[in-house]
Amino acid sequence: MQEKAAEIIDILRQRFGEHPQCELRYKNAWELLVAIILSAQCTDRRVNVTTPTLFSAFPTVGDIAAAPLAEIENIIKPCGFYRSKAKNIKQTAVKIVNEHSGVVPNDISKLLTLPGVGEKTASVFVSEFYNTPAIGVDTHILRVSHRLGLSGAKTPSQISRDLQSKLPQDTWRDSHILLVLFGRYICTARKPKCDGCPLRKCCKNT
Repeated sequence: MQEKAAEIIDILRQRFGEHPQCELRYKNAWELLVAIILSAQCTDRRVNVTTPTLFSAFPTVGDIAAAPLAEIENIIKPCGFYRSKAKNIKQTAVKIVNEHSGVVPNDISKLLTLPGVGEKTASVFVSEFYNTPAIGVDTHILRVSHRLGLSGAKTPSQISRDLQSKLPQDTWRDSHILLVLFGRYICTARKPKCDGCPLRKCCKNT
């Protein structure tokens, strides 16, 4: 199974590049964390349109901590679930200011204490910003892991462990992004582009 996983990642590198980049745009750790929170049930494209307005109005974590909740809600409304996301972003900002001197933690256990930050968000954040080995599992990775036979688990936590057991640790960051891109552009939830799919021979559905 490790050989199959390695082959899958090699094929995806040929399609999306040797070192693929996260499609969320950000300038610092706080902007990345907010972008990941906003990306839940939302496209990266929409998040990238929304965050410049948010950070123009409230440039720092302290600014968002002090911002009126309704103003945050109004700006991020296009990203969906805006009430809960705005509440989490503001409460997270307050906690980072009060408990972490305004600096986003680089430790997963501390990140998990922040409102709206679950295992996926924390893993994606530390992997992207700090290059800490981690594989966050979103809906794309859950779907393609099942279709490619990389994991039969139902929970993101177990799928992450399955992937980590099959892939060398130094490839985890790239593997996460490659699998996301594959799920986003080829192995989509509806009408997957099976014709011409570079991983068709690996798919359990063929």
